[in-house]
Amino acid sequence: MPELTTEFSLVDDRYLRALLVPYDEVGQNASGDHVFSLTSKVDLPENPGDIVLKLAHDGSGARQIAAEAVSFIETRKGIVADFLPRDNAYGQRLLEEHRAGRKKSVSPEFKGLVRDGVNVVKARLSGAAAVVLGGFPSAAFFSLDIADEPTEEVPVEPDEAEPETPSPEIPEVAAAAEETPEEKEEPVATATVPNTLAATSVATEQPITEQEVFAYFEAMRAGRATPELHERMRTAFHEGGEGAMFALNDVKYNGTGSIQPDERRSQWIDLLWNGRSYEQQVVPLFKKLPLTSRTIAGFKWTTKPTGGDWSGNKANIPTNTPVTAAASATAAFWAMGHDHAIEFQIFDTPGYWESYFRMGVEDFAAWEDAKVLAAAIAGATSLEADNPAGLDIGAGFSALIDGAAAVITDGNALPTFALVAPALWKAMLKTPADNVLGYLSAALKLDAGALDGFVIRPHASLSAGNVLVGAGEALTVYELPEIVKVQAPDTVKGGIDTNMISAVATLVHKATALQLVTPYTA
Repeated sequence: MPELTTEFSLVDDRYLRALLVPYDEVGQNASGDHVFSLTSKVDLPENPGDIVLKLAHDGSGARQIAAEAVSFIETRKGIVADFLPRDNAYGQRLLEEHRAGRKKSVSPEFKGLVRDGVNVVKARLSGAAAVVLGGFPSAAFFSLDIADEPTEEVPVEPDEAEPETPSPEIPEVAAAAEETPEEKEEPVATATVPNTLAATSVATEQPITEQEVFAYFEAMRAGRATPELHERMRTAFHEGGEGAMFALNDVKYNGTGSIQPDERRSQWIDLLWNGRSYEQQVVPLFKKLPLTSRTIAGFKWTTKPTGGDWSGNKANIPTNTPVTAAASATAAFWAMGHDHAIEFQIFDTPGYWESYFRMGVEDFAAWEDAKVLAAAIAGATSLEADNPAGLDIGAGFSALIDGAAAVITDGNALPTFALVAPALWKAMLKTPADNVLGYLSAALKLDAGALDGFVIRPHASLSAGNVLVGAGEALTVYELPEIVKVQAPDTVKGGIDTNMISAVATLVHKATALQLVTPYTA
């Protein structure tokens, strides 16, 4: 098996492989620290396809099934899962977000989780979700129902006063039968069933009491109701007579005498939609490399070494005076920090933390886009557009062709994109398509098929009437491999401090391969 990564990885261009359950790492969720190891008993389904990968955890993405597991492998680092994306919109979105680096982690879901301190004794894998950031350094952690299932099993000790064999009657029932109506207390349904609960004989003539009914319901819930007990209740419910079930009073959902549940607890729908997530428009136009230092340094030729014709026979070889210049850039930092109320962690507000960090990632993406565009505009060569009068393609396409021609002739490069001021872009969309293709093909000296890779898009940061035309090789973006996340308790206010930090640097290689075309002035 290839060396495991700490994130999703593409396998044979079809599967997504992930380190789903890492071993010997401290992970956190709302209920505390968790550590899985080789000694942890993790129950996996016989059919891997029973585990599906969603775009978010239950509550915000229960129906967004994007992939299903096809295999599980236990390694020294943990449990590895291969997921096959589904042929639907969610599967396509998963692949797109993975390739774009927006979701690099996978978060497993468990049921029946039992811990000994922080060490996980056993758990049953029930699902997984693709997330931006998770609770484990190498993957993520999310348990759906730790609050609903016991974290340790407590054996029920029998009462010393009881016989070893169960009594044929329920003690609570017998006690209730001896009470007079005036002395009888209202029944209270408890969360546990006494270990003295036993089946009542079908032949008994003792009337069914409220206490016995509640005990029967608890026995069914706990899986301890016997066939004899079922038969006794069926007889009482359906055959009438003295032992018939008392009439059921109405318990209304709302209105007078109800607990008004609609007014006490609202339906939780997680984060409200507030427009589509930010997608970078500028950064993908250029080459991207990892940032490993605060500063970047190199050099470029301001006068290139050149040669020429030579006659031979010991004649002087052609030469010139090459000149170099230093080139450097300093990374700019981005950061986001907040002091959260501890209640968000104590009460495990669904979707809050995942949504918070996702908002941070989106904000960094927009900030980085703005930084790279500003660097491209600052490093570009300024060019005034030709007079577009008399051209039926309009000022927008005329300026684009002017910039593309300058990139080809002055920059000795092939233009790959054009960013256009929004108003100019709208006018370009209204130009007849047959005119556009002919002009661009002639100006760029490209065949029609090559134009498919040329990107034209609007950008609100460009001044009115401006067009930025360039080659993708003209600028390089240096970016940290991932956003640094820091979390620490605020012991003064009793909160949780979170920081997100990243950095980016840009380096323009060739100014003439970036042309900022400004409107024609008479």
